Amino acid sequence: MRKTNKLKIKKICAYALSLALIFGTVSVNQEAFVYAEESFEEQTQTVYISTVDEFVAFASQCYIDSWSKDKVIELTADLDFTGADIVMVPVFAGRFNGNGHTISGLDYVGEGYVTALFRYVEESGVIDNLKVEGSITANDEQECVGGIVGSNYGTIKNCTFNGTVSGKKTIGGIAAFNKSTGIIRKCYAIGNISGSYYTGGVTGINHGIITNCKNLAGINDDSEWVASEDEMNSDIISSITGSDDRSAVRSGVDTGGIAGYSDGIIASCYNTGNVGYEHVGYNIGGIAGRQSGIVSMCNNSGIVSGRKDVGGIVGQMEPYIEVTEAETIRASVNELHDLVDKTLTDLTDGKNVVHADLEAVREHADNAVDVGHLMADEVSEFANSNMDQLDLITERLEYVADSMPAVLDSFSAASANMNNMGDALKKLNNDIDIKAQIDANSEDKEKYDAAINKIDSAIERFNDSVKNGSWDEIDAILKDENGNYKDFRDLTDDEKKEVLEKLIDIMQNAEDMSQAAGDIMNGLDTVYDVVKPYVERAVDNAGDDIDRAVNELQKSISNTNDAINGLKGIFTYLNAQSDIRFTRLSDDFDTHRQELYDEIKTISDYMGKLGDDSSAYSDIVNDDMKAVNDKLDEIFNLILDKVESYTALNTDGLYDDVSDEEIDAETTGRVEGCNNTGDVTADINVGGIAGSMAIDNDDLEDSAAGKADVSPGSRYLIKCVINNCRNDGYITAKKDGVGGVAGYMKLGIIRGSTSFGSVRSSDGGYAGGICGQSLSMIVDSYSLCSVEGSKYVGGIAGYGDAIKNCYAMVYLEAESGRVGAIAGQTTAYEDEEEENDDKVVNNYYVDNGVHGIDGISYMGIAEPVTYDNLLKTAGVPSDFTHLRITFRVDDTYVGTREYAYGTDLSTIDFPDIPERSGYYGVWPDLSGRTMIGNLVVNGEYKESITSVESSEGALSGKAYAFISSEFNEQALLHTAIISDAPQEAKSKEYVTYSVTAENVKNADSEGMKVRLLNPYEKIKVYRLDNGVWTELTVKDRGSYVETVIYGTEGVFCIVNEQLNPMIYFIIGGSAAVVICAIMIIKLIRKRKNKSRKGKENDNESEG
Repeated sequence: MRKTNKLKIKKICAYALSLALIFGTVSVNQEAFVYAEESFEEQTQTVYISTVDEFVAFASQCYIDSWSKDKVIELTADLDFTGADIVMVPVFAGRFNGNGHTISGLDYVGEGYVTALFRYVEESGVIDNLKVEGSITANDEQECVGGIVGSNYGTIKNCTFNGTVSGKKTIGGIAAFNKSTGIIRKCYAIGNISGSYYTGGVTGINHGIITNCKNLAGINDDSEWVASEDEMNSDIISSITGSDDRSAVRSGVDTGGIAGYSDGIIASCYNTGNVGYEHVGYNIGGIAGRQSGIVSMCNNSGIVSGRKDVGGIVGQMEPYIEVTEAETIRASVNELHDLVDKTLTDLTDGKNVVHADLEAVREHADNAVDVGHLMADEVSEFANSNMDQLDLITERLEYVADSMPAVLDSFSAASANMNNMGDALKKLNNDIDIKAQIDANSEDKEKYDAAINKIDSAIERFNDSVKNGSWDEIDAILKDENGNYKDFRDLTDDEKKEVLEKLIDIMQNAEDMSQAAGDIMNGLDTVYDVVKPYVERAVDNAGDDIDRAVNELQKSISNTNDAINGLKGIFTYLNAQSDIRFTRLSDDFDTHRQELYDEIKTISDYMGKLGDDSSAYSDIVNDDMKAVNDKLDEIFNLILDKVESYTALNTDGLYDDVSDEEIDAETTGRVEGCNNTGDVTADINVGGIAGSMAIDNDDLEDSAAGKADVSPGSRYLIKCVINNCRNDGYITAKKDGVGGVAGYMKLGIIRGSTSFGSVRSSDGGYAGGICGQSLSMIVDSYSLCSVEGSKYVGGIAGYGDAIKNCYAMVYLEAESGRVGAIAGQTTAYEDEEEENDDKVVNNYYVDNGVHGIDGISYMGIAEPVTYDNLLKTAGVPSDFTHLRITFRVDDTYVGTREYAYGTDLSTIDFPDIPERSGYYGVWPDLSGRTMIGNLVVNGEYKESITSVESSEGALSGKAYAFISSEFNEQALLHTAIISDAPQEAKSKEYVTYSVTAENVKNADSEGMKVRLLNPYEKIKVYRLDNGVWTELTVKDRGSYVETVIYGTEGVFCIVNEQLNPMIYFIIGGSAAVVICAIMIIKLIRKRKNKSRKGKENDNESEG
């Protein structure tokens, strides 16, 4: 029961935070909110649909927006359109409840602009809990094609599209175009989405809000798309196969896993689908192809590929650019009008020609005033209309409610980790029992006691921050006198405000937790230093206790950071919406802006003429003219196209005055709290988070690493921010510009980001752990990875301008120089006339043989530190204590293993390489290398060896044995002739082979074919199995017989079953000899008998 209450509190608190924030910024009172709900229910009409015919009838009524405006459509059954005529819904302004049902069998080819099941969804329209399956394509214009909705001004939530969507421009799996009032929430795209421009898994173009969506579809990722594009004369295939004609390929622009292009909000979204095709397309991103709005708390694990500006999260980041507030333009134009009037008064007695010129100026100034007022009125009207959008309130409430429980869970986990750490410290004291020894050393005792007190105090502060009573106070506000939770609408304004204040306190407490955790880490470092010499003489358990304590602390810090980042993501999301919402104006606004520009330009031309005609007039008039000119310049700065002017702005003092507060206050042009684990591969400008941070000109091949040398204006610095992002992916460029976070950075800031994957340029340079080439600012970032390129290779940046407070621990490989642990080169150290001016300061690296900047260390700028001291530095990510090797074969992940710093890599055990028919895998030789940071080890497949012969053989030169299977080059076979034989071989000729194979696989389960040299004609073959001889069935293979060997050892006996003819001759000869011997014996006996008888006769005669 307590757990249930806790979960309920979490949910209610989440709603409280959302509503309190919303009611704090939007003027909507409680009574109006309730009345709106009741009024809507009274006016609505419900329509039920259960058949295809009923859906077709419904769609046919939606040719006018007013028909559906107050209707609720309930889908009560699955609909299968296979073989049926498909009718799209032209425009929908009501509520469509799919109720989890599926509309399938769609095979639709649209003929005009905007093709989708629902072509237009108006601002009041809602599509909820609907599944759509099928194929949506378009002919003719091939523009604005969506899986469920074409152009969305309303809300799409809890919907799934599974199938294919294809067209040319503005293509999306859920909606083709998400307008500024549009909301897409908790939607999934599965299948394949393809288009030439503005193509996304969820939407092609996003001006509105996308939250909690996931794309599993492939986006422009197959050869069929490449072939179809080639048919449209894009000549993509020739570019892939080697053509260097860059102008030939301009397709596949702005492609993203969630959105092709976005200047709205994308929050808490996930992409697992593959995005893009190798060597094809520009602005390709795992989340957004190109973006200038907000991308927050998003993750990509899909493979991202393309030609240029390709990133794991965003392909290209642009600064958020908007016309300065209309009220400022109104005021400036009014002032201009007054200045012109004053000048006319002062020139009343002047020449007519000058007076006429000024009359023309006054006329255009009047026009400018009118247009400026129109612009201001349009902004006011637009803002007022948006204030009443109750759907925004609902969407914000749902987003925060979904996000807060994870934040609270992270806080709880952090507290549990902290308690576990305390237990480990207590166990340490019991295990080593060395307090008396430490007390005997006054210096050690002082350090030890101070550290323990610091740890105890910090633990207490940490737990107090978690258990500060805020939740109990919130709980008390939310419950009535009977202990039951009240409806949030029943709370008073003061109670809502108090709930908000308590939740903001939790945010502050989270920061206190982080500081306390840092103090604990410092205290543990001191304890470790003091205890170490005693521990070495004590029991082994002490080391385990310290390791456990440190590990629990690191987990606590990690969980605390997750919670803080989650809260920051929520506040970033909520704070950003008004800015995004109120800068999307009608087409009339852009028209009026151009008219104002034209009027001011005409005034400027007249002022030039006046400058030539008025030189003879008084100082008063000249002062008037100067004031008018100054005001014209001010207005120009308000409305000039900033895209054209940003490269020419002054960069003096660019980096000195950018504070954390200014960066955090910026609510547009941000990628925040995003993670990439997918592989990213392209030719130019490739990054783990963003391919580039720049603005393209007409030629998409411009703005590339290695080309530009102009820094941006400071007015754009904080309008383009990558903050607190992480890359664990494998980032590869064919040419210049590759980084763990960004490939190329012409403007903006990278702050608080980490790179733990791998960075490589195969044929180019400008490779960096954080950024390949940075002409702007990198601060507070960490690199723990391997970086490889031809030149300009650096642990933080291959080439950098401003780098501050960064840490690197990297493997570096460069072919032709300009390599450094912090940067291969920086602006200040490359140009002797350029001064550093504190642009590069407070950067540190673990000395692994390659030094600071271009191989040289500078104290206070790019300074070496030991690994142990790095770990003691506050704020260093815990990943630096868990060094890992990632094993890959042919871009396939095989596994990851942790190794301690300094481990001899020649002793490590490699994981098994996945089998591939006809090939075997080989790992590289790591002899002579030690573990000095995160490393990616790439194995390779080699064509298998199909047979191995024994090194021993007969005098004829033939090997005694062969084995046949798939082997690597290390496989060996040994064969010896031994005397063992079965009983059946006794008195017969035989030969017995002892066969031993080395470095072979799968010998036990599948067995291997073995061929044995056969010296006989008629034979029997026996195998010795567990001490018992078994007769085998074999195949005749010429001079050999073939059987099977199981395992790596076997004993085989070949017995000759055919007698030699000589044996008969020998047997016959032997018999003759025996007969002759018998006859001789008989003859001798006979003669002896005769002789004896003769003697007897003679004796008788004598007697």
